[in-house]
Amino acid sequence: MSDDNYIEKSSFVNLIILLNEGKKALFSIILISLLLSIFYSFTATKIYQSKVLIAPATAISSDSGSLNQLSQAVNLSGLSGLSSLSSSEIKTNIALARMESKYFLNDYFTAQGLKPKLFDEDEEPSIYDIERVAKKYLSVSKNKATGLITISVNHSDPEVSYLWTEGIVPFLNNELRKKDIEEGEKNIFYLQEQLGETSVVNIKSVLFNIIEQQAKKVMLANVREDYFFEIVDPASLPEDYVSPNTVQVILVGLFLGTLFGIFYILVKDFIRNFFK
Repeated sequence: MSDDNYIEKSSFVNLIILLNEGKKALFSIILISLLLSIFYSFTATKIYQSKVLIAPATAISSDSGSLNQLSQAVNLSGLSGLSSLSSSEIKTNIALARMESKYFLNDYFTAQGLKPKLFDEDEEPSIYDIERVAKKYLSVSKNKATGLITISVNHSDPEVSYLWTEGIVPFLNNELRKKDIEEGEKNIFYLQEQLGETSVVNIKSVLFNIIEQQAKKVMLANVREDYFFEIVDPASLPEDYVSPNTVQVILVGLFLGTLFGIFYILVKDFIRNFFK
């Protein structure tokens, strides 16, 4: 047997002997850690999660084909003032960013009656209070493979979690609907003006197509309930809390208690040998 192997074996044997001698202290520390973990898991603030699964509506990019035609015609003719719109993915990202914005949430909290539940009833929350609460409780994640989006709210009050997620998608759809109707009507007015100013036949043809697409867009916005996002799995009132995880807390407590117990025995042995 080499010297290194002998040293390693001796060190391991010494460690086992030390742990055996201090097993009472070790088990006591592990037990205390276990009891503290159990106490924490039952007394810590319970967090409830409510979530809604949504998908982008198929119509958000329905006008992209004609708009691309217009973009090409504009590039050929030098007509200024128009540009191609964003892709459906960019539109979706912008819509989600709007949903998380402090001004949108301020209007939504007011409409949903959430402000008294989230803030002090005696004070009107500022825009920055709204932003702070959103960052603390609201989470938005997107599955890149399926395109599905999960909106979740974690809060100590299950009713708050539910109310927040239950109405936010219809409220956002309504806000985006109003915005697109207003923009569509402005676009139609602008395109009609451009139609009267140009004499290029190809551009006129494209402008007619774009006006038709914009009119369809306005009509769709007026009649479609799930205008921008469709709800795949609606929110529900949570019955079970998601945090703290009792099993996980106990396992972490056992692990930390074991580590601390071994550390305590080693330090105690070191101090004893040092003062011999």
